[in-house]
Amino acid sequence: MKETEFGRGYATCLFQFVMHEGRLDPSIRVYSHVDTSESHAVEMWANGASDHLYELITGPRVKKQQRQVAKALASVVLECGHGFTRHNWTRGMALAWIATAKALLIGVGDPQTLENAMAVDKRLGLLPDKGAYSCSLNKKEI
Repeated sequence: MKETEFGRGYATCLFQFVMHEGRLDPSIRVYSHVDTSESHAVEMWANGASDHLYELITGPRVKKQQRQVAKALASVVLECGHGFTRHNWTRGMALAWIATAKALLIGVGDPQTLENAMAVDKRLGLLPDKGAYSCSLNKKEI
């Protein structure tokens, strides 16, 4: 199986998405200095953060409700980051997406490192890949 660009798996993808939490407020600050809206700043943040959700795989060992929530999360975040919509995105929405991803991770064991997230995916019967562009810092470091 070929390496992915931004990661593949369930916990692997969610974990790497959550790693972008620390970049949300700095993105909003940076883009506010170039006279852009909060919505546009959230879109710019989501453009990078959502890449990790492209190859989110749930697999049958993930509870049905969690699979549905994870797929819905990926869909809305990818729409924000890559959909070029005229939707009014907010910091609060982005924080809610991060909280949802964290809750999903807790539901499968709360991995604290990318390596732990990949081990979770293996236990779920998935073939995780951290990707060529991974966000692998420990959650507590961001």
